Amino acid sequence: MARVDCRRHGVLMNAVPAEVMSVLTAYITAELTTVSQQGQPVTVPVLPLWQSRHQRVMVTTGIGLPHKIYNIRRTPKVSVLYSDPTGSGLDGEPAVLIQGDATVSAVTSWDDELAEWYSVAWQKQTKGIGTDPITRKYMSWYYQRVKIHVVPQRIRWWPDGDMTTSPKVVKL
Repeated sequence: MARVDCRRHGVLMNAVPAEVMSVLTAYITAELTTVSQQGQPVTVPVLPLWQSRHQRVMVTTGIGLPHKIYNIRRTPKVSVLYSDPTGSGLDGEPAVLIQGDATVSAVTSWDDELAEWYSVAWQKQTKGIGTDPITRKYMSWYYQRVKIHVVPQRIRWWPDGDMTTSPKVVKL
């Protein structure tokens, strides 16, 4: 199995299999789970961006959907599950669960990270929101985003997406 050498802050991390990295870069959607004020898990679909240079996942949320932000500020332990390969061009890949620590940014209208996120989003979802000038003009509020960064502490994966078996684990 090919492995990808991952580094965080110049320190060698445990090797992450290439099959896991392909999921992190190719999947269009994932499921972000946060913990509510009542201590209940809350899972929502997100469009993740794997930022290899930072070894983290970035997702965003609009200012009209602040519950993810509130939950993360209260309890920064989150998970991101990559379980559905639809539209990724991959087949037979593992299901991947990232468990880590999340931080949230201030409200941002545009910066280099958001430009990268939108670029990937528009490539992966060509008919999605924001792909035409009219949408961008009349929905400018949509572009006020809060960035969520998830730094992995543990990555679990199930070869061939078979979650009835025990996962393989890399603790970072």
